[in-house]
Amino acid sequence: MLVGFSVSKCVRDILDKKVKLNDVLVIIGRTKFNLDQIDTLIFEYQSYRGEWSGFDVDEIRELLTELYQTAKIHQPRQFGVHPKQAPRGQHWVRMTPEPHELSPSAKKAYDHYLLLAGLTS
Repeated sequence: MLVGFSVSKCVRDILDKKVKLNDVLVIIGRTKFNLDQIDTLIFEYQSYRGEWSGFDVDEIRELLTELYQTAKIHQPRQFGVHPKQAPRGQHWVRMTPEPHELSPSAKKAYDHYLLLAGLTS
């Protein structure tokens, strides 16, 4: 499962078929819109920002509506919080479940992975 940190970048990745919609757990964005404002959002990201230019408006609308209606878009600005912008290429995080039912050797390998990941990041 993936957690995204930019509505514009994550939607583009889904439209580009780089990410499957079913792999998305949630997208935490800096947007502040509701279903009535989707066309305005699409116009902004197609025209001014260019992030979604070249994509079909109906396809974008359908994707945004599905993400919104399935609660896969979280918008902290709706609650007065202003998150930082996610840098391009760093807008997805893969969620991995805690290894509760691993064999002892798999648990040890997972613990080593976490140690190495922590040391190198």
